[in-house]
This record gives sequence, structure tokens and C-alpha cells, in this order.
Amino acid sequence: MTKEQIRATRRKLGVSQRKLAGALGVSVTTVSRWERGAQAIPEMAEKFLDLVIKVDIVWRGRALRTDPELAEQM
Repeated sequence: MTKEQIRATRRKLGVSQRKLAGALGVSVTTVSRWERGAQAIPEMAEKFLDLVIKVDIVWRGRALRTDPELAEQM
């Protein structure tokens, strides 16, 4: 996962570096380093982010099919 993908994933989820760091059990500095490309993201953290994105996509898809007002907001 590239530094751009890490930042884009975090923004797509709508979370701050602090919230992402807390979810992954790392420091805010570590997330910042990943996003700057100063440190490689560990494989397990990358897999976690991939999973979260997949769950988010499924949830949004279901929500959009069942809630027309939510679909308009997205």
C-alpha cells in the first residue's frame, strides 16, 4: 500500500490520524510516517485497512439500497 493509498483510505473512512492510530494500536506519529512514506506500513495493518474498506463498502451499499435519504447524502 502506497503512502497515497494510506491517506486516501483514511480520508475515505472519514477518520483522523489519531482515530486511525487508536484503531490500529499505533501512535499518531506512526500513521503520519506511513502517510509521508517515511516508514512502511506493516502487513497486518495493511490487511486491517483493506478489510475495513471492504466492510465500509458493503455497509454503504446496503444502506443506499434501503435508505433513499442516505443515498442522496452520499
